[in-house]
Amino acid sequence: MIEKRYLHTFDLNHWPRAIGPALTVAPNGDWLCHWVAGPQPERDGQPGLSAVYRRSADGGQTWGDLSVWIPADAPDRCGHGHPNYAEAGEIVAFGLTFDAGRGRMPRRRPFVARSRDNGRTWASEPLHDRVGVVTRRGRVVLRNGDWLFPQHYLRPPDVPAQVLHFPEALREVQDVSHWIWGVNVLISTDRGRTFLPGNFVEPAGPVRMNEPHAIELRDGTVVMLCRANGDGVLWRTESHDSGRTWAEPWRTDIPNPSSKVWLMHLADGRIALIHNPSSTARDPLALWISEDEMRSWPVRVELDAWRHHVQWFTRRPGAGTSTALAYPHAVEFGGRLHVVYDLGRRDIVQLVVNVDAL
Repeated sequence: MIEKRYLHTFDLNHWPRAIGPALTVAPNGDWLCHWVAGPQPERDGQPGLSAVYRRSADGGQTWGDLSVWIPADAPDRCGHGHPNYAEAGEIVAFGLTFDAGRGRMPRRRPFVARSRDNGRTWASEPLHDRVGVVTRRGRVVLRNGDWLFPQHYLRPPDVPAQVLHFPEALREVQDVSHWIWGVNVLISTDRGRTFLPGNFVEPAGPVRMNEPHAIELRDGTVVMLCRANGDGVLWRTESHDSGRTWAEPWRTDIPNPSSKVWLMHLADGRIALIHNPSSTARDPLALWISEDEMRSWPVRVELDAWRHHVQWFTRRPGAGTSTALAYPHAVEFGGRLHVVYDLGRRDIVQLVVNVDAL
């Protein structure tokens, strides 16, 4: 029922840190797997962090050489981003460049990039400062034709949430650890020409919500599930006006160890959640399926676990000791669910799942 492949394996001398993969099927049928890679094995926000990819011309069976597509724009900076969707012969991506190390993504410069040649070359343009970290491949196409792009963001405490462009002095701040974290969606009513923010969700207290995923239910309700750092469960909020405003968020009973999840509709109409069903560890990785619009999750399948890798993972010099199976992403193609995730921030693993059997 589950086939495992290693899409990218750790090499201490060539982009040894691997973070958060995502799959895109290009207009010509090529598969692209993008992730964020570090030139050193440790620390996500290291200098030189860049976005990389591999290409497959045979539906994910084999993968070509690793290439950089968003480099850091200075030696002490980082490049970050993922393609978000493919539409009308074009692949569209959201990205950021930011300072390495200091605070949380200081001196951020958001942009949108577009490729008309199946991801081989890109043209980019800057976006407003209310664009944050847009969820990988997270576009939600609503029944009314609007497109939603879940994101988490930072804003200065003294700048109202509605301000799109921060004063230049604030854009140059090098420590943003005191800035406010929140989640919302970017909304496009013109099929991806412009992206304007919907209302903001900024819960009071110590909970810091980020890395949201959204889905539209049959009755038009838009549900957003969010990582909540240190709380041990996912948080949820809902919109009944196509993402313009959101309800006060609340805790769910879905365990989560402060890690990104993946939420999607399957071809048969069911809703799939791929996540770490633990309050403390990014292990194991599981697929939950709901048949009743997220009221219950009767199908619960373990996709992978650290115990299957422990015997060989740490034997490699420089591989480290992380036990995390993190940041899953999935696409359904050819009757199979293709799941990618990063293993110990070193390897990219691809799972092929027969969801029809579940």
